[in-house]
Amino acid sequence: MVNGIKQIYRTLSDASIIGIEYGIIKHEESTKFISINIICFNWQTENWDNLKLIFNNVTFFRFIEGNETQSTIIFEALIKVDSEQIIVDFFPIQVDGLGILAEDPNSSFAIKCTELTYEVLK
Repeated sequence: MVNGIKQIYRTLSDASIIGIEYGIIKHEESTKFISINIICFNWQTENWDNLKLIFNNVTFFRFIEGNETQSTIIFEALIKVDSEQIIVDFFPIQVDGLGILAEDPNSSFAIKCTELTYEVLK
């Protein structure tokens, strides 16, 4: 699923976050989820999509909203899989200005999980 997101939406560049939901699903074990609604560019259709990203089995979540930075506009997001963990850093370090991104340990918006899915909303 991660590769599909990256293929269609690349780094979610110039996306706008329009909603965030955090919750806990209670089954035999409790699992945390986060869903994020964003407006982002679809590179295959060359249109803007209303996208819902669904992060399941969340192991790390940081969102810091500050007065000095825009916390709902994504310039570029790092999306990667590392040791069976999916890492999405919405404000990564831009290593060289040429599309190389690195995880920012002090990022103001980052999520780590074991499953990431998405759906296009109408």
